[in-house]
Amino acid sequence: MARVKNLDILSVKNENIMKGSQTTKKPISKRLVIKKKKFVPGKVVKEIKAYQKSVNLLLQKAPFIRTTKRITAELTDEPFRFRKAALYTIQEACEAFMISLFEDAQFATSHGKRKTVFTKDLQLIYRIKYSQVIFSETLSK
Repeated sequence: MARVKNLDILSVKNENIMKGSQTTKKPISKRLVIKKKKFVPGKVVKEIKAYQKSVNLLLQKAPFIRTTKRITAELTDEPFRFRKAALYTIQEACEAFMISLFEDAQFATSHGKRKTVFTKDLQLIYRIKYSQVIFSETLSK
């Protein structure tokens, strides 16, 4: 006999499913009424508060280390080595930079009377905050 996947039956509409050979003639898909997942208010807020309370780093260490080493390999010709403390400090600085950028982008979003942060908000904040750095690099070239 062939294997059949077990279905989670949440509720049945106007009839009971009989076990064994006493099944009804309607296909299962017509008899089932699947309940939608209920939205739980406050779940996102709890998650945000948990991240704000924590002092741990948000980015995973291994991908960050790989990315850092790849970027330094592109910038320099000779191999570059890091201590653990140096990588940890670089990661903390990167996360602090990203958090401040997203905080300011959130202000730009609320100024635009929206709730979702778009890339244009991040680009605007980056241009406002770091325009001196960008222009000084273009002048030196």
